[in-house]
Amino acid sequence: MIAFPSRVKEVTVFPSKAKVTRTGRLDLPKGVSEISLSGLPPFIDIASLQVSARSEVPTTILGIQESRVFLSNANQEELERLKQALQENNSNLEQIKALLEGNQALITHCENLLAETRSVMFGLTNQKLSLEQHFEQVSTISQHRENYVAERKEQLLRYEQLVKEGEILKKQIKEYNATGSTEASQVVVSINLEEASPIELTMIYEREDCGWNPIYRLNLAGAKLSLDYAAEVRQMSGEDWQDVKLKLSTTESRAYGPLPELEPWFIQKYIPRPPVQPRMLKTMSSDMAPVPEAAYATQAMMSMQVEEMEAVLESKEYAVNFQVPYPVSMPSKDEPTRVNITSVELAYEQDLLVVPRLSQNAFRRLKIHNNTPFTLLPGQATVFLDGDYLGETQLKFQPEGSHFDINYGIDGRIKVKRELARQEVSKKILQERTLNEYGYTITLVNDTNSVQECQVMDEIPLSRNDDIKVHLLEASPKPDHADDLNRLTWNVSLQPNAEVTLRYRFSVEYPRDAQLSGLPVD
Repeated sequence: MIAFPSRVKEVTVFPSKAKVTRTGRLDLPKGVSEISLSGLPPFIDIASLQVSARSEVPTTILGIQESRVFLSNANQEELERLKQALQENNSNLEQIKALLEGNQALITHCENLLAETRSVMFGLTNQKLSLEQHFEQVSTISQHRENYVAERKEQLLRYEQLVKEGEILKKQIKEYNATGSTEASQVVVSINLEEASPIELTMIYEREDCGWNPIYRLNLAGAKLSLDYAAEVRQMSGEDWQDVKLKLSTTESRAYGPLPELEPWFIQKYIPRPPVQPRMLKTMSSDMAPVPEAAYATQAMMSMQVEEMEAVLESKEYAVNFQVPYPVSMPSKDEPTRVNITSVELAYEQDLLVVPRLSQNAFRRLKIHNNTPFTLLPGQATVFLDGDYLGETQLKFQPEGSHFDINYGIDGRIKVKRELARQEVSKKILQERTLNEYGYTITLVNDTNSVQECQVMDEIPLSRNDDIKVHLLEASPKPDHADDLNRLTWNVSLQPNAEVTLRYRFSVEYPRDAQLSGLPVD
């Protein structure tokens, strides 16, 4: 059997797995040869394994076998060295801790001396210290304190370095099992060559312990909105990727399943499940047939099938691959590795959103158009304004050409106030009913020197009962839009250093003996 050296050349990472391509070259004699590709990580997806050979002479792959193997205890000396290094690391950590504690005590002592003014005044009063001698002592103590602080900073840096080195040593030791052996995969390929020739062997397989998720950075600088699109790549395959061609895909590999087949779509009267009572179970006669469980199960199954079909359709509708333009090195580790994908400029429109019933603030809203050729997967985005951090938000799935809104902070230059201006209970009794009237005033003040486009949203109550009537009596100015949920929308152009007032009134009519919840209060 001939050992075949190979290396990872290319990796395509999907959201929850990765496709790995290994290649290698070897000179083979004429005839049948068995090639062993050993040292592979354990638990590769055998169903996804593909092996191909390329040569200048006719070449035939006769067979492929895969097995799990345990590497021998040849690295026992290395294991002992790692344990000894970890022991020394722990000893050094204890020494640094002791130095840090002693140094902190000296710093505290100096600070106490500098803060002690009573003894200084006593020495000056009794002419034991001159003013110059006092300042000389203060300067000496301050210099000692600065020296101790500088030493402590160096000790802290050394402490952090030792902690990192210790974590690396622990991880390396963990890779060995109790006997010092490790599990790996071995692939044996039988190849027939008609003539002796060098061959290039390519092996492709998938790993389930890899994946990626997007992270974004939005920065509005002047009139330019930039988006930095990056990826956090999880790589825990057990093999290191060194200078590989990395591709990121927005769709899952092998999105495969059976062909869809329509089932009959039944509708029926709702059959409520009768309450279970112990005495009914005891007295139920044999000729009283209970409602079949299938009647309830059918309704549940119909609901589950619809939800499942929608999820599958959404995952297949869009797919984009990102080819990273530079070689990437990525060790197998628990922490994700960040990889930059691209930076683009987004088209947008900006206005202010005011919802005074919920907040007395004006929110800067960006209506963004995804005018890039990329699909934006769901992910976390950090938001910046002129380089200053504002906060974090969560982007939803945004295909190419879609539109979405982003909150870009509060504009404190716009003052918002909402007041209950009128509350009146009618003294007339109409058909044993009560009639209440309410009025609200919304005031907007623009403290800027420019026109501010603003969308104001408010609402009047929405009745859940037929005998409770809500009517909009008056609105000034008239809302630009009112929907079926009684939400009112005004589009307002706030002039520079100007004030705008919105007013509206509504009535609530209900039975006199009814008690309502949700009515306005002073």
